[in-house]
Amino acid sequence: MKKTITNFELTVNLVLQKLNTPLTSFYPVFQQAYYVTYKKLENHILQHPACSLFKVVQIFDPRFLTLTITNRNIYSYQIIRELVNPSTCLIQEWSIYININLNTVEFTDLNEFWDKVSLQLSFLKKIACNYIWLPISSYVVERSFSAYNKILDDDKQNLSKESLKFLTMMYFNNQNSG
Repeated sequence: MKKTITNFELTVNLVLQKLNTPLTSFYPVFQQAYYVTYKKLENHILQHPACSLFKVVQIFDPRFLTLTITNRNIYSYQIIRELVNPSTCLIQEWSIYININLNTVEFTDLNEFWDKVSLQLSFLKKIACNYIWLPISSYVVERSFSAYNKILDDDKQNLSKESLKFLTMMYFNNQNSG
């Protein structure tokens, strides 16, 4: 089960008070943990072959586009094959996208944003949705295949694509609750 601590500092302070130990005595432990974590990041994440793709996928978050003018150039994202030779329709949608006033579109996540602009940006939405939810590790992919094996047992081999989609959504939502 996945747990999240929202106020880590308070939790650490409470534990240290119970142990009657000053925080400074743990500095070497925290420094070592940071060093080990950073080395793992450096060796495994930053050197990952897909790292450049995941950096580029930020373009499908409209807040990223507002950071610099260079982020708005569609030809800067040639790693995304659908943007290599964009059609006239796609270039028109891109122009609308990079000029969207984010004050007029309220959203809490990227799904909500792309749903709200789907009428204006239908081609771009299809591309964005293919990339923004890419699994970032083989573990996620393996886990999803395991889930599909549970969903698609021998009794359910003739499910429609839509039924499979809903069963998968129900399976993962049930796993994440509780």
